[in-house]
Amino acid sequence: MPTPLHDPADQPPRSRLDRALDAVPRLLAHRIHILFLGVLGLWLIAVPLLPGTGAIRPSATAELIGGNWTNVSSAIGACIAAGAGLAAHHEARRHRRIAEAAHALVAELHSAHIHTTTNEEN
Repeated sequence: MPTPLHDPADQPPRSRLDRALDAVPRLLAHRIHILFLGVLGLWLIAVPLLPGTGAIRPSATAELIGGNWTNVSSAIGACIAAGAGLAAHHEARRHRRIAEAAHALVAELHSAHIHTTTNEEN
């Protein structure tokens, strides 16, 4: 008999590192972080292209730090998306195996019912 569906996300994290890693996707998808990246992108890309913005142009150090932050956060986001895709793929395969087992059980019950019904008629 197939086991009931089990979601690893239902289990509480076991260590501080697990809790910290579980918080990363929520932090990256938070509105404040998205707003920060938008403002950072405008400051690093749009402002230097505008004429007469020499006083508010980012320094080379600010461009390096901001660019690295953007690259790192996008890489982490890509890893999270890839991990979510892989987890969804594994869950889909597991659900398919459960559905196949349920189908086999229903087919067995159906054939037993047909066999029992046929024997009762004779």
